Parts: sequence; C-alpha cells; structure tokens
Amino acid sequence: MFRRAFIVLTLIVSFPALLYAGLEVPAPNSFVSGSGFISGWKCNAGILTFTTDDGPTQSLASGISRPDTGCSNSGFSAEFNWNLLDNGPHTIRVFNNGAQFEQVTFMVTPRGTEFLWY
Repeated sequence: MFRRAFIVLTLIVSFPALLYAGLEVPAPNSFVSGSGFISGWKCNAGILTFTTDDGPTQSLASGISRPDTGCSNSGFSAEFNWNLLDNGPHTIRVFNNGAQFEQVTFMVTPRGTEFLWY
C-alpha cells in the first residue's frame, strides 16, 4: 500500500499537469447564494466556457496566474449571480474548446430576489 501511494504521489509531484483541470467553485454538493464566482484551473486551456443546467454557453476569463497547478496562467473565473437560478440542485458543466472536462452538481439557496439591497 505504501509503495503504491508513494508512486502516485511521486507522479503527481513530478508531473502536475497529469492533474490537468479542476473546478473549485462551486464545489460538489456545496450551497451557493447571491453574487459569487465560478473558478478553477485548466492546463493548456483553449476557449473556456460553461453552462448551468444545459442553458446557454457563457464565457470564462482564463489565463489567470495559478503557480500552484504546475501550469503557467491556468486559472479561470467568471462572476455569476446564483439568485438567477431556482432554489435546489443545479449542474454546471465546463468546456475547453467545446469539449466538456468538468461537471459538478451544487445547491442554490436564493434570497428571493435577483439582487438584495440593504
């Protein structure tokens, strides 16, 4: 067991690009509300887009510095108003040049209005 774990860890440390992508926000089964961000990283990214619940494709800003990934400028992000979605579970899919590379289901708990002003 120790030997296998050592080999896998050695490969990841030596070749971080093997872990070529990750959607960090929203996290799987997380709860979101209000205005927030969609973010993660993708090595060797082309044109990055996303959809929520198979809706229209939207753009992600990419090329953001993420030295922790082992790939230069691999970060991506988009601001998103979670209150535009209904209460309950939703699915986000992330695409690189039209090919899906990530999918996460998350929960929305809206505040009842698109924008909540104080």
